[in-house]
Order: sequence, then structure tokens, then C-alpha cells
Amino acid sequence: MSNQENNKMIAEFMRWDIKSLTTIPPNLHLSNLQLDNGDIMELKFHESWDWLMPVVEKINNILDDDDEFVYSVNIHPSKVTIYYENYDRIFVSNEHGSTTREMLYLAVVKFIKKYNKNQ
Repeated sequence: MSNQENNKMIAEFMRWDIKSLTTIPPNLHLSNLQLDNGDIMELKFHESWDWLMPVVEKINNILDDDDEFVYSVNIHPSKVTIYYENYDRIFVSNEHGSTTREMLYLAVVKFIKKYNKNQ
């Protein structure tokens, strides 16, 4: 999948309506976004900490039926790991991403794909 396809998947996970700027937090500097067929063309999860960190916060705040946190995103300069409550994990090392932000983006994409399969 391309960055833009992955970004649309992330936007859906965040429950943002990519046909309307009103559901996207105003601090993301949307004035330079272009629309194509009504969709926002330039989602920037792969480029910006400002876009990516709300996704991390949402993942960290997912609760189970007992109101227990289910996931934990751990960011380290050479790796990103998303742990599940059952000690399963998604792991991305610096071999897969050249920067910490890129590793986090790749881990988030992997997480959402797995999360969506299980829903």
C-alpha cells in the first residue's frame, strides 16, 4: 500500500471524515491540504509528529471490557514496539525505518491492519 492509502486507513481508524475538514483537529495546519473528488489528498501521518502522535494516544487509550488498557506504544531511538495485553507485539526496528518517526509510522500501519482484522 502507498503512504496515501495507509494514511487513509489511519484517518479511518481515527474516525476522521476525509471528505470534511471539520473532523480533523485544527492544530494540524489544514490550510494547505488539497481536495480531490472531495477527499483530502495530502494526509501527513507519514511526515509529521503532529499528525502521528494523536494516533499513538488513541492506541494507548484503547480499553477492554474491564476498562483495562490493552495496548502500549513504546518508542525508542532504534525501535518501536506496540505491546498487547497478552504480551504479543508489533516490532519495527531501525532496519525498517530510517528515522524514529518513520519506524513509528510503520508500526502504527502494521498495528491498524492487525487491529482491523480482529474487529
